[in-house]
Amino acid sequence: MGETMQQAAPPAAPGSRRWIGLSLVHLAMVVAALVGIGVTSLAGPPAIGTRSAVVWIWLALVPAYCVACIWEGWAYATASRLRTRLVVTQLLHWAAFLVAMYMLLTPEARGVMNDNAVGLALLTLLAMGTFVAGVHAWSAPVCATGVILALAVPAIAWVDANMLLVVAVVLTLAVVAAGVLLVRRRMAG
Repeated sequence: MGETMQQAAPPAAPGSRRWIGLSLVHLAMVVAALVGIGVTSLAGPPAIGTRSAVVWIWLALVPAYCVACIWEGWAYATASRLRTRLVVTQLLHWAAFLVAMYMLLTPEARGVMNDNAVGLALLTLLAMGTFVAGVHAWSAPVCATGVILALAVPAIAWVDANMLLVVAVVLTLAVVAAGVLLVRRRMAG
């Protein structure tokens, strides 16, 4: 009787595990899109008749987003007919966006658009496609991911246009932080 009983922590609820899994999926979707725009802005257009890694990055994102949207919408499509409709709708939806993105990635299109414009256009297409896919899948998290991607477009454009200002602010903050640390060290020592 003198022994203390240790209680095991209750197992995580299935709903919370699903929420964590979905959050990680949506975070990965946003990060992958941001990596895609970064690579696009830095890579430069490929030579006519060749394909660059940029094309494959963006073309790989579309099927990944399609699978994520189907996975998310699956819980809401309870009947077999609804699940079939979900899959067909998502496949057709993302195929249309894949074609639109591919057209922007052709060397001919990239020859008349600068790399930043191509990256922002691709991110805009991905944002719009994600939001509309969320509407089709009846998924608020997918819609929210589309909104986050859409909000990233003007933010990235602003940072790109004001890079000198961003660098100056970061350097100023670094100098101030170093000064504060130096003063603290001298006062303590």
